[in-house]
Amino acid sequence: MGASMGKTISETMFDRIAASEELPTIPGVALDVLAMAKRANVSLPDIADVVGRDPALAAKILRLANSSFFGVSAKTGTVTQALVRLGLRASLSVVLGFSILPKLARAGRQSTDMRLIWNMSLLSSVSAKVIEERTRGRFMEEAFTGALLQDLGMLAMVAAAPEHYVDVLKTVERDSAAEVHEVEEVMLGVNHMEIGVYLLGMWNVPDQIVGPIGGHHRPDAVRPSGYDDYRLARVLQASDAVSRLICYGPTHANVLRCVRLFADYFCWPPTFVVSFVRDLTPSIRQVAQLLSIEVSDDLMERLDRVTSLNSEDSDVWKEALRLTGAEATAGPDAETLQ
Repeated sequence: MGASMGKTISETMFDRIAASEELPTIPGVALDVLAMAKRANVSLPDIADVVGRDPALAAKILRLANSSFFGVSAKTGTVTQALVRLGLRASLSVVLGFSILPKLARAGRQSTDMRLIWNMSLLSSVSAKVIEERTRGRFMEEAFTGALLQDLGMLAMVAAAPEHYVDVLKTVERDSAAEVHEVEEVMLGVNHMEIGVYLLGMWNVPDQIVGPIGGHHRPDAVRPSGYDDYRLARVLQASDAVSRLICYGPTHANVLRCVRLFADYFCWPPTFVVSFVRDLTPSIRQVAQLLSIEVSDDLMERLDRVTSLNSEDSDVWKEALRLTGAEATAGPDAETLQ
């Protein structure tokens, strides 16, 4: 695909996306909550009143508050109590993530390409939550929602220009060392991070989520915004690598990408990666039960394929260990535990 064609697609992509009827949108209640959050004197009881207008969303938040998914143990009986327990910042992330997640799941049933992206989004969201839980444990809700939405731009591009985006997906599948955002830029003249930021900006999504999403393949670009945004972008990038490892398979390049990011960002030894992926299975099932969504059989089969590998015996993992020169005795990064 030539540069002129890429430029033409880039120039029309945003218009196509704005006109697309297939793209998931944020429900009115969630939009109202996001708008309220911009007020200086907003209160959680006020937000709870708005959430109460959507019984399904309110029920999901109550189930969350009475589950262990985000580390909540004590029982609560009202949405207000649940949101107060979470706090404003985490509540916004939960409302946003829980509102759009069922729509993303439905979009994933529209085509094979959308199902792939949906599977990656679900894997990324759970991976990011578990990474944050096992490191600092401060922004698990933002990590979950940020990772859930980080590939929203990919869904938008598939919906707006499926005849062009299929070439991107084929290239990434054929060359596991290729980075998807770079392939997008070459073929389409725009990447999914830019499209995602465009959409989330239209929806008034908080900057603490939009910023890391906009830099989740290039975290250094987020560094000027502050350490928390920069670190969340790194968590999102690592979670994306996990989802690609599972959805595209444990090739040398996909394993190496995971090993390097986990070692560089969290000082986790390569042998941790297989056990980390293995631990995702119960978490994914818990999310599915908590939010009443279906998890496809092919996704679970791909998970099983990766977790069946032995990080000490497999040639793929041995090669990753050799190329990184990593030590299996490395411990957690102290900075991530602060």
